[in-house]
Amino acid sequence: MGLFDFFKKTRAVEKETDQIKLSNIARNSTLADEIRKAAVEKLTDQNELAYIVKEYEVECGQYDVREAALNKLTDQRLLCDIAKTKMGDYWRIEAAKKITDNALAQEAYVAIVKNAFTGDCVMEALKKLTDQKALAEIAMNEKDKYIREKVITKLTDQEVLTNIINGSEQNYLYTWNETIRYDEENHYDKTYTLDLRETARKRLTQLKR
Repeated sequence: MGLFDFFKKTRAVEKETDQIKLSNIARNSTLADEIRKAAVEKLTDQNELAYIVKEYEVECGQYDVREAALNKLTDQRLLCDIAKTKMGDYWRIEAAKKITDNALAQEAYVAIVKNAFTGDCVMEALKKLTDQKALAEIAMNEKDKYIREKVITKLTDQEVLTNIINGSEQNYLYTWNETIRYDEENHYDKTYTLDLRETARKRLTQLKR
């Protein structure tokens, strides 16, 4: 596209008000990102904005275009839906941060903790997760031992903590081996243990002080 055509199309978008036409421009991957972003910034249809962020992850997928759509999203249920969808972690956590409805925010953070791809995203969600029922469910059923450990330190329900303390080794005791290597010839195996019952015991003691 020549420079003249670029400015011509940009000005045309700036004057456009028809939401369907703006949606078609925003979705058009053959256009320059700047033109598509300009179209997104004029969109008011919340469902269309959510569609661009979520459904068009590949086709629509340049960062600036999708970020512009996410920035304009205010619908709480749509933001929660994005946060709960298995897609790029960045978009999920940023959508969750925009949710002001506490119940929906907690729902979003639970989903991120359970199936985000990156540990950093999970830990960021855990910082925001306060729903004790959700935390208890994760503490008792999550597969990842480190997530369970972190969640237990956020529990305030003493009955749940007591149940964990009285739980079985099979459910709460982890043992694993790792090879420590200094070089190709010098190495040794080290055994690690993590007892989540002890984590719960320390948390319960902390709450009773």
